[in-house]
Amino acid sequence: PEAEAHAPDRAALNEFIETEKSYVKRLMTAYKIYWLGSQALLSEPEHTKIFSNLDEIVLANDNFLQDLVDWENCKYAGKSIADIFLNHISKFSVYSLYCRGQQAAVQFLQEKLQEPAFAAFLRECTGLPECNGLDLGSFLLEPVQRIARYPLLLRHIQKFTQPDSEENSVLALAIAESQDLLNRLNAAMAEAENEVKVLSIQRRLSQARPLSHSRAALSFDAMDLLPSGWKHKLDPALLPADFSGLTRALGARQLLKSGLWVKLKSRRKFL
Repeated sequence: PEAEAHAPDRAALNEFIETEKSYVKRLMTAYKIYWLGSQALLSEPEHTKIFSNLDEIVLANDNFLQDLVDWENCKYAGKSIADIFLNHISKFSVYSLYCRGQQAAVQFLQEKLQEPAFAAFLRECTGLPECNGLDLGSFLLEPVQRIARYPLLLRHIQKFTQPDSEENSVLALAIAESQDLLNRLNAAMAEAENEVKVLSIQRRLSQARPLSHSRAALSFDAMDLLPSGWKHKLDPALLPADFSGLTRALGARQLLKSGLWVKLKSRRKFL
């Protein structure tokens, strides 16, 4: 009866370790096949834009996994998985840079797929047995998905832990830390996504800038981006050169709202 009572706990612990093993294996595959293999086809800035600091994530999680395996082999007497997680969570700060660049990486990867040599390289890699049919885009999403699973896996372990035990207290701390990390990464990704949208608007407006320094009117397309009451007040020469820069009083520019605009009189619609 006692062994049966602890069986679910062991299953939850095994799930944590086995999913970490699978994750690190996929990280290693992405690093060895895609990260290293693409260096000859990409400039250094292009390589960094797609892969960011994937190599640092590989190192951080490989070290974490080694400690989990040592724990599994009873080399950490008196410790729990939550203890080990807390010992490593500070090293997971490397995910911040990676997550911030995720959307830009996906967009840039789509652009590079238009180049025949690079597209052929990716198809060849995807067809390798080690990749199991997963393309580069799927591998690049792995870190984002894994960091979101830690709070869930730790909560699952906690379900089978005595509420008044010391292990439960450590688990509660690990859950709180993992959720805080996830929240910070989600905020960083949202901020980066906002920056991408702001820069996209900047590119669209910049296309309307006159080549000379004359105070020419905005083009019709660019004018459609602005509320009608502003059209007579703005001209391209007055637009900020860098929309991603700081404002005078409100910090970095942000996109507060986007969507379909409908002019009341003409019912004309603008995106």
